Amino acid sequence: LGVPASLETTAIAVSVSAMLFVVGRFPPAVVAGFGVGERVLSLMFLPAIGVASATTTMVGQNLGADRPARARAAARMAVGYPFVALTGLGLVVLAVAPSIARVFTTDAAVVGHAARFLVYTGPAFGVEAAARIYSGVFRGAGRTGVAFALTGVTFLPVRLGLAWALLDPLGPTAVWAAYALSGAFGAALGFALVRVVDWDRLA
Repeated sequence: LGVPASLETTAIAVSVSAMLFVVGRFPPAVVAGFGVGERVLSLMFLPAIGVASATTTMVGQNLGADRPARARAAARMAVGYPFVALTGLGLVVLAVAPSIARVFTTDAAVVGHAARFLVYTGPAFGVEAAARIYSGVFRGAGRTGVAFALTGVTFLPVRLGLAWALLDPLGPTAVWAAYALSGAFGAALGFALVRVVDWDRLA
């Protein structure tokens, strides 16, 4: 159980480090804009990470008590509420992206790149949160291998792969788009997996 869970965290760390290598190919203003955007993104996802951890506990506890219906209900609420709340928050971020970026810097070039990062990723806050919480569902059910597959595929071949593949035609926009599209992919994959994987009983 522990090995896939460790590898899941490793996949996220590798993806973030590799993305820094990709972004580092651009001028300093783009790198700084990416850093600002990442800070805002990290702040927005603290609730999602907390809910994902709580979901692991709720699912595991209810499956251990032989209450699969309650585990399924907990999973639905854990995914649904943050999806709605963070999608709404992301749309607010989209509307005021330049103002948020100016909190961190007065450099017009950096503000521009950071704002574009937030314009692309803001609407995807909800789906990114859902993807992370689906992983929490599988970890709670003891399906840590499924959680690792969900996170690993989303962060490495999809997010990193898209950014690298689109780098030449799109420039920095490739990175911003890769974040948004991989979040949507992870949520869709999680949505599909909870319906085909027999997770609602302990492994």
